[in-house]
Amino acid sequence: MEDRYSGATPGPWMWHGSSRKTWLCTEHSGRLLILDVEHRPVAQPSLRLRTPNCVMRRLQEFARPDHNGEFFEVDHPDARLIADAWRLPALERDLAAARAALRACADTAPPQLLFKHAAAFEGALRDDAARAEGER
Repeated sequence: MEDRYSGATPGPWMWHGSSRKTWLCTEHSGRLLILDVEHRPVAQPSLRLRTPNCVMRRLQEFARPDHNGEFFEVDHPDARLIADAWRLPALERDLAAARAALRACADTAPPQLLFKHAAAFEGALRDDAARAEGER
């Protein structure tokens, strides 16, 4: 999964806009544009994505067309991340179950094993504590 999103713009991201313009940008680095809507006088608005050298290009330039000329995949790391966002709830559930299993093992594991993997346990517990704090 990491390969699929390598090159995606690091978050956090936020939406900005007005009645005339909309864009998705970072909350850091001076609000680096990720995606925007190009409004042109005569034609329909066009979605644009940022290239690695910070140039905004029309989404169609990253598209992989099928035999009918329609595109079914956008070859851009931020576009892949947006398209796969629906998977996040299931990933969070899986991660919570894995952490619960780790905690259960920690209760019965020999001390030598816990010492060997202490950093992983501490990281999982720290993440859980931060998440619990954020939910309050």
